Amino acid sequence: SIAETKEMTLSKIPSLEEGLQQKSDELSKVKQEYENLTQKIGEQMTNRNEIKAMLPSFQQSNNEEKDVHLTGLDSIITEIGLDMQEWQTSLTNCEYDIECKHASLGKILLEKLAKEKEVMRTKEMIREQQQTLKLLADSKDSCLSQKEALGEAMYQLDVQMAQYINAQEEIQRNLHNWHEAIRSIKHTSNTLAVKKLHSSQQLKKTLEKEKMVCSKLKELQRNTGTLKSKQLELSQTLTSLEKKKAKRRSSSFDNELSHSRLQSKSQSKLQSQSQSQSQSQSFFRSRSLLPSRSQSRSQSRSQQSLSNDATCSVIRRDQFLDKPGLLRVTNTHLMFIPVIETKSDSENDDDDDDDDHYMLSCPTASKSSMDVSTQSNDVVILIELVREIFKIEYTQKTDELETRSLLSPQMHLLKVVTRNDIVFLFEAKDKKECKYLDELNQCLQNTREETIALIHSNLEPSSILESLQFKEILMNCPYRVDLWNWKLVYSTQRDGISINTFYDQCADVTDSILLIKDKHGHVFGAFVDAPWINCTDYRGSIDCFVFYFDKDKYLRVYKSCGLQNFFLRSDMSSITVGTGECPALYFDADFNLGRTVQCATFNSPPLTSVEYFSIYSLEIFAVKQ
Repeated sequence: SIAETKEMTLSKIPSLEEGLQQKSDELSKVKQEYENLTQKIGEQMTNRNEIKAMLPSFQQSNNEEKDVHLTGLDSIITEIGLDMQEWQTSLTNCEYDIECKHASLGKILLEKLAKEKEVMRTKEMIREQQQTLKLLADSKDSCLSQKEALGEAMYQLDVQMAQYINAQEEIQRNLHNWHEAIRSIKHTSNTLAVKKLHSSQQLKKTLEKEKMVCSKLKELQRNTGTLKSKQLELSQTLTSLEKKKAKRRSSSFDNELSHSRLQSKSQSKLQSQSQSQSQSQSFFRSRSLLPSRSQSRSQSRSQQSLSNDATCSVIRRDQFLDKPGLLRVTNTHLMFIPVIETKSDSENDDDDDDDDHYMLSCPTASKSSMDVSTQSNDVVILIELVREIFKIEYTQKTDELETRSLLSPQMHLLKVVTRNDIVFLFEAKDKKECKYLDELNQCLQNTREETIALIHSNLEPSSILESLQFKEILMNCPYRVDLWNWKLVYSTQRDGISINTFYDQCADVTDSILLIKDKHGHVFGAFVDAPWINCTDYRGSIDCFVFYFDKDKYLRVYKSCGLQNFFLRSDMSSITVGTGECPALYFDADFNLGRTVQCATFNSPPLTSVEYFSIYSLEIFAVKQ
């Protein structure tokens, strides 16, 4: 309001000054008119006085002439009377004009007085306005000072308010942390109580199982002697049969070998061959890996038949190596040993010789170098038949460029693919070794199938998988569960689709296999080494893995890559295998709908061709000691 009054006063001052200037101009005009009227009145008064002064002199002259001119007195009196009337009229008019001028001067004086009063009033108003402006300015300064004081006080209040807010937020955070700590303590205490109860139950069951195992161990020890005696009888019978078989095969091989040597070998070549064979014999005998090459091929085959082994000279032609060597299959492993090809000086010019001499490469390989995933190009490779071999292919190809030739050479190739997607390709060294490579392939296939068939012969049947497929899964499980009995503890076709029934049936399960078949026929699942309980926490170890069977019925296994430890989570709403956001396997509590995507826990692709699937059948196999 003070600022508005000041602005209005400032806006009125120019108009008041302009009015004052106008009044001053009018006053100066009135003064000028007053002076003019005063001058005219003075002139009129001067004329009047002159006229009055002239009247006595005129009367005197008239009296003198009256005496002189008595005759023209009447005419002169008449003229004087007329002149007097004219002068009286002029005087009257002059007096009237003077009176009018005096009246006008009075009006002008009154107007002057009024204007002077108005000017004084205007000056007084201006003085009052100036005082008001001064008061307003002082009020403005005081207001500004008060505003600055209030601003400083407000700033101090804001600082204090910010401090109070920070203190309040700190108190709220502390309260939240305390609540979280209390909640975590309660949850931990509850979890510890549950784990304690579960551990006590497990301990009780373990003690009971230990008693049963001890009784079974005693029974097994009693049966061990009987089995050993039967094994001795069977080994003697097998030895006699294999000797007969070896004699028949050695006779045919000796004929072929003697015929080829008579045609192509000289005495010097025989000496170099004996040296190389003695070196290979010393190598094999020192490691007990292969039979001596200095002996005849028939003796080698007879010794292999005794241990159900097979050996062949091959050339390894995969991405790791292109080099000749010896390929051998045993009851448990497939082994390749590279050799160094040498020729004697006397045979450097003989390009038509079919039999070359080989000297074994003797690398110093440790046990770690024998692993398929870490073996180098110059050491022995050792592949486990069941757990590491994924696929075996044997092909025979004829060279199309020489199909018209009488020889018509054929390439016999053995392709071995491991579960780590490493491909090994072996080619028969020559035509004579093709037959042995074929026998080695048959021996490899039979040994692998027999090994799988002999393990877990007392499995319960599954409505999802065949027995051989289920055994392939078991071969990837940890070694600790190999001798346990696997039983079907839960099945949706047998027990229904209730999550409560699922947890009841799997209450005592620790190591188990989850099998799922969707409505499109895809078969997949997981091995978990954690209990199936209602708990929101992740559990399990690096022994867990997921798997699926491809369209060619081959098993694909994906084990933990070590980057994350989110293996198993199960509650009353869903079950998840793998990390939560990108699970390898997820399905709801109704056992109806599920989801599978690429998972970082196992570095696995989606287990089915589609992300979302509908469950047709679900089974849980668990171990029962």
